[in-house]
Amino acid sequence: LPKVAVTYSNITASIIYGQDRVSGGGGQVTPAATPKEVGDTVSFGTEGFHVLWSNSSETALLADYNLDISNITAYNNESNIKRLSNNKVAVTIDNIAQSNSTSENAVAFAPAAYWDPDGEGLLPAYAHDVDGNEASYDGNPYPYIYQSTLPSTATSWTMDSYIAKYVNGYLNSLKNNYSAPSNITGRLASYEEIYEIYEDNSNTIPNWMQGFYWLGSSRSIYGDVWTVDGGNLNSYGCGSSGGGVRPLIIVSTADVQSN
Repeated sequence: LPKVAVTYSNITASIIYGQDRVSGGGGQVTPAATPKEVGDTVSFGTEGFHVLWSNSSETALLADYNLDISNITAYNNESNIKRLSNNKVAVTIDNIAQSNSTSENAVAFAPAAYWDPDGEGLLPAYAHDVDGNEASYDGNPYPYIYQSTLPSTATSWTMDSYIAKYVNGYLNSLKNNYSAPSNITGRLASYEEIYEIYEDNSNTIPNWMQGFYWLGSSRSIYGDVWTVDGGNLNSYGCGSSGGGVRPLIIVSTADVQSN
């Protein structure tokens, strides 16, 4: 059945012909939205995305390209972007956009392995099994260590150099400049989210997911972080300028209209 999104003053109605349920408003019944297909294309303004996964509540949208961070420098507390010395005007963090490239604008993930108890030690430490092998604190062989903000106990060096500033800035830009819903959230894709599609695609990253960008999962206690590297999964030290920033945007499925 055809679906039409209708916006009222403070209620967004997701109407399927033959039904009159809406989302929002006191006492209303919210129907389950129809999940999108993996690989479907979605856009907010001129910013394009592909569906990484979807259920009746939420849909994860992988940006089509890495973010263009070439004109952003000297980040400090999410607001102070200094002018570049080569006569380019630094883009404010609230106006960041995709770069039309899946392999450029590489940056470090973080200057230190803040999940290493011998380093910053800001996340629960890796445990070790009886044989001395590494095991993550959450039972996942490759724990998800990306955080939208680091704890206040982080050194200013780690906080000011952390990759999340670009993701957070892009979220603000989508809301302020590209008419994205105000309740969207964003992060980096996890190893498991990418691997599931990789495995289903004969152990190859599909063309629409290929590029060179950081994931949010660590490979080891020593600072290695997973990346998508062309058609494969690879890892690099968190302090290397190896990967680009390709955000994963989480949005209500009811707010998604596939292109």
